Amino acid sequence: MAVIFDETSDEERSFVEAVEGELVYLVRQKTGKWPLFQNEIHFNNCDGALEVAEDVLGKLFRREVGLI
Repeated sequence: MAVIFDETSDEERSFVEAVEGELVYLVRQKTGKWPLFQNEIHFNNCDGALEVAEDVLGKLFRREVGLI
């Protein structure tokens, strides 16, 4: 899935990229591998990005083991 932002949405783009960077890094920590199709990571310091990434990762792994 692609998310496309126009130039008026730079703040949202930075937050989404920060969440992506945190999520990819958390996947690497949890699995020992980088996501298969991850080509680049944009790290941005955005308040709340780590918490969102941790929530997404938790939901993904619960779904994988059939808990949701």
